[in-house]
Amino acid sequence: MLYEDGTAALRDAEGKEASLGIDDPVRWAVSLLSKGAHRFWRAALILSVIALLGLSALLLSGGRLPLGPIVAGAGLSALASAAVWAFARLIGPAFDSAVDREVMLILRDGAWIGIRNSLAVAVAALAILFLTNASARRRDLHSFSPQPPAEG
Repeated sequence: MLYEDGTAALRDAEGKEASLGIDDPVRWAVSLLSKGAHRFWRAALILSVIALLGLSALLLSGGRLPLGPIVAGAGLSALASAAVWAFARLIGPAFDSAVDREVMLILRDGAWIGIRNSLAVAVAALAILFLTNASARRRDLHSFSPQPPAEG
């Protein structure tokens, strides 16, 4: 119902649509889960993939692999997600309202997904980077042929 109706799905004790203040965390959590927000997040994902592909193509055309920047970006993302996770874990119990505490649990769980996914991308990119470098070193070792000493 939150996806379809947004904040209109929330009702008070008398069955009327709940009036949420602009500073109410429930309002913002519900807004982020609505159908309109879902369209925004999907569009943002598509634009992010296009930007990543464009930057990767730019690096590849310059003769560099994009793996280093991908590892750095994934690491920064993991750190930011960990900061949000710690914030939600620390601040959540301070709320009096059960709904506000639940919103903090949702935020904490979402941050955990960010940590997990960022670390997965970083590990995969590091593995590919390691294999690429190992392959290049092996190729260089096999192509090395010592030159005979120059004669007199």
